[in-house]
Amino acid sequence: MEYVKDSWVRDCTFDHWNEGVFLRAGYRVTLEGNTFGGKGGHSTIHARSGYGVLIRTATSCLAIMAPEQDIPV
Repeated sequence: MEYVKDSWVRDCTFDHWNEGVFLRAGYRVTLEGNTFGGKGGHSTIHARSGYGVLIRTATSCLAIMAPEQDIPV
């Protein structure tokens, strides 16, 4: 999401993602009650170059993978 204002992402589930939430130039944005699971990627939440961003009660349930076998440990 880029250049968003007065917005929110609430109570969402992200499974098997590369980058869960990417927020660039967000103003007065709330990320609340979100769950990140499955096989994760680079980052769960990435917020930059904005103000008034609230990140609260995020839950992570990521599977830990064995790199050589690509199976859950």
